[in-house]
Amino acid sequence: MQINASLSDRQLFQMLRDIRLKFGRQSIESYVKSILTERKSIFSDLFSKEIIHFNDSKDKPIPRPFVFCYDTQEFIDRILLLRGDMDVNEEDKIGFDDGKQVLKLTLSVYDPENRLPLQFLPSSRATRGQGIGTGLKFSDTGVNKLFILAAAPKTPETYGNCKIFLQKTLMKNVKFHFAADLKMSNICLGIMTHAALHPCPYCEGKKNVFEQDSSPRTLETISDNFRKWQEESGKKSTLKNYYNCSNEPLLIGEHDLSTPVLNIVPPPALHIKLGIVNKLYSELLKLFPRLDEWPQSLYITKEKYHGHTFEGNECNRLLKNLDMLAKMLPENLSNFLNASLLFEKQCMHVWVTA
Repeated sequence: MQINASLSDRQLFQMLRDIRLKFGRQSIESYVKSILTERKSIFSDLFSKEIIHFNDSKDKPIPRPFVFCYDTQEFIDRILLLRGDMDVNEEDKIGFDDGKQVLKLTLSVYDPENRLPLQFLPSSRATRGQGIGTGLKFSDTGVNKLFILAAAPKTPETYGNCKIFLQKTLMKNVKFHFAADLKMSNICLGIMTHAALHPCPYCEGKKNVFEQDSSPRTLETISDNFRKWQEESGKKSTLKNYYNCSNEPLLIGEHDLSTPVLNIVPPPALHIKLGIVNKLYSELLKLFPRLDEWPQSLYITKEKYHGHTFEGNECNRLLKNLDMLAKMLPENLSNFLNASLLFEKQCMHVWVTA
């Protein structure tokens, strides 16, 4: 009932009190609050907590409280059991991010054969006319069905720290897709930063050089290049000769090591959108100073962090209002508009099929 009606614990307990006051004590089962509270701890035996000595950015040890799931496969099985989906061919998406000063490893469990695009899902908030519970329908890959597998506060994104996260959660027993930004993807794949000569997580091409025949990366090629570097040199200055593979990949799981990285680590759609929209905007602003009138008319502002840029929702609104840009943009700058229109069309295709 609580799930179908989209009620928080506080709302549910208040409703039960109101029913008991109106219809008498016998209308609500005794100890229902303690029973419901106990049910919330159905996963508690799969989690542990420790004080772990992670490393800071200067490789100095820093003690941090660490909460983690030590049996991820059992955790997934219980989720499917509670959903009544034990027979589905589920896929698992593992996310890794540092948000609000907490480094988190997350899990989404979904059926790849039953994924409605967001615009076809009912609203998560029902209107009064629709009635309680009619609006509740969340995407299995969205934040409303996201589970936290592990978390540690104020822990930097480093290879060593990520290795602890993944080893503690026993990711070797799970086949998964990995969702993270490009920085975190490189860290967990064992590749150097994007300042390196070969920074791409998906191929062995050189930075700022278009090479149509660049070999795709696999977990196996990354591991092989790292071992060759260790055996033949071991010097950081020579890593460029080994496609900047500086560590063993952490995303082994149950994957076939010959699988292309692109099939395990999908490109981060949000970060690509942020980069392209903000880059097009900043370059066009240099040539057309009146451009700031466009977001101002939509009451859109840039966020002060991350280099004073538009964030996800702001980028979406700009892409949905390119007709306004078309009316004010001089014809000699139409290439920027055409590029934006093509990107918006591609974004919509990704959102519908994702």
